[in-house]
Parts: sequence; C-alpha cells; structure tokens
Amino acid sequence: MSSTFFALAVCGSYVFVGLGLILLNQYILKDLHFPYPMFLSGLGVFASAIFARVLVRLGVSRITKTEAVEGVLWYQRVLPVGLASAGTFAFGNMAYLYLDVGFIQMLKSFTPVVIILFAYVSGVETPTMPVVYSVIIISIGIAATCSFSPTINVLGLTIMMLSAVMEAVRLVLTQFLLKQCKFGVVEGQYVLSPASALWLFVASALFEFRQMYENNAMKIVFDNFSFFLLASVAGVVVNFMAYSVIQATNSLTMKMLGTLRSIITIGFGVMLFKEVITEREAEGYLFALAGFVMYNMASSGMLDRVAILHLTPDKAAKQLCTSGCVPATSPVAGLDVEVGLPLLAVSLGKGEVE
Repeated sequence: MSSTFFALAVCGSYVFVGLGLILLNQYILKDLHFPYPMFLSGLGVFASAIFARVLVRLGVSRITKTEAVEGVLWYQRVLPVGLASAGTFAFGNMAYLYLDVGFIQMLKSFTPVVIILFAYVSGVETPTMPVVYSVIIISIGIAATCSFSPTINVLGLTIMMLSAVMEAVRLVLTQFLLKQCKFGVVEGQYVLSPASALWLFVASALFEFRQMYENNAMKIVFDNFSFFLLASVAGVVVNFMAYSVIQATNSLTMKMLGTLRSIITIGFGVMLFKEVITEREAEGYLFALAGFVMYNMASSGMLDRVAILHLTPDKAAKQLCTSGCVPATSPVAGLDVEVGLPLLAVSLGKGEVE
C-alpha cells in the first residue's frame, strides 16, 4: 500500500511540477518581458549542477565513473553532449517567444520522428516496423495540426524543430560517446550539467548580453528574483522526479505521464491564455497522439510482450531474438521474460528546462 501511494505521489508531482515549470517559464519570457531563453535555460541547468554537487559532498550519492570523462576525455565526450543538450534547452525555451504554449506541446509529439531518423542514419538503431508505423502516424497528425493552426509562426516552428534535432543529436552522441558510462540521475547531472550550463552562458554572452545590458534586464531578475529562483528549483525537481518515476514504475509510465502533462498544458493554454485551437487542429493532434502512444509502447517492448503471449514457446524465443530483445534466465514458456529496452526508449520532450 505504501509503495502504491509513493508511486502515485511521485507521478502526480512529476506531472504538476513540470506543468508549473512550463507555465512559469512562459510567464518569465513573455509577461515579465525577459526574452532571453539561453540565460534562463542556463540558470536552470546551473542549479541542477550545483544541487548534484551538494548531494555528492553530503555523501548522499557517489560518483564512480568519472575516469571515463576526466582530462582530455571531458573535452572529447562531455562537451559535445553538453552542446547538444544546451541547444535542446535554448531552442525549446526560445519557441515560447513565438508559439502558443498549447501548440508547442502538440509539436513535441514530433520529437520521436526526428530521433528515429537520426538514430537510423547514424547506425545507432534500426527501428522495428511498429515504430515505423507509429512514426508515419505521428508525421501525418503533426502535418495536419500545423496546416489547420490559426496562429502558426514559421520562425517559431523552425526553432521548435531545431530543439527536436538537438535532442536527437544529444541522444545519438550520448550513445556513441558515453555508452559505457550509464550514469544515474545524480551522476548525469554532476558530469553533464556543468558543460551544458557553460555552453548556454557562452551563447547568452554572445547573442543576448548586449540586449540584456541595453534593456537593464538584470533589474528584472532582481525585482522578480523569487520567480527566477522558483523556475531554477522546479527544473531541478522535475529532473529528479523523472528518475524517481522510473524507479517507482517504469520508463513507459514516465513518458505517458509526459503525454498527460502536455494535454493538461494545452487545456491551461486555452483557459488561461485564451489560445485558439480549431477542431481540425485538435483532430490532427489526437491522430499524432495515437501514434505517439503506439511509439512509446513499441519502443518499450510492450507490443512485443503482447505478441509473445499468443505464440508457442519456440516461436516466442525466435521472436525475442529477431526483435533484439533479451530473454531472461527463466523459461520463455512461463512468459517470464525481460524485454531489452532500446536507445529510443529514453525520455523525450525536454524542450524546456525540466
């Protein structure tokens, strides 16, 4: 009973803290007239780096794999991944300057399509047919959504696609450069967050500092310090909540919660910001959403599990081998199997600092 309550509490916290962070970032960027997404993203990532180091100093967590990313290896492995991660955050927050909150949540459903393409082209992973079908469904749905959107902005759409591309690049680079590390949540923040924060602040200095100086933007930060602090803390909480959700449930549950959060955010966009969503646009999104759910099920191995239930033991074992899944030590005939999770089963949709 206590474990069930804990799982529900973690899942609920992940959804609503993430929702609050999305709305808070949008409020800072637009309503507080602070259009500097690189700097804002940098604050959140920097807070995660600091928090991870505090946990390590207090002995709450241990870092055991630093030899793989120390010295020159830090420049070869961590910096490239940090750059891609910084691009994901910066472009994701930048999109809020040009697009409605609800429309951005709809576009996030397209992220798996970009990741699949990059993973396939780079040779990291070959998608299964269910994944291919889901990608086609998502593409058709998002195309319809964009076609019928009354407030579409080409620049904003391009920025959102760049965020998806950078997320795909990050995942592919992680697979190539950090595959053997397999960091936990604290180790990942400890190693990667400083590099991401460095890139974000360098980019902010190059592209935002002059305008920030001319508009006395730091006065906005000091006058509304509580909002900026809350956004940074919420970013840290969501990052660690995501890991807690996976620990309490599984990665598929976390991705489904992300989908639920997107739907709730769309509703808040309509109610709070009077965003207009046409009937055709909603139909396109629902079509893409069906493909997104199918993608999550396929990438997590759930569809394979369902199919195996209807096979004989010999055919089930053959299906496990051909689909790239890993059978457990217990007999397949007993249906006690462990399906290996591919690269593309990782968390998606981290456009904003979460």
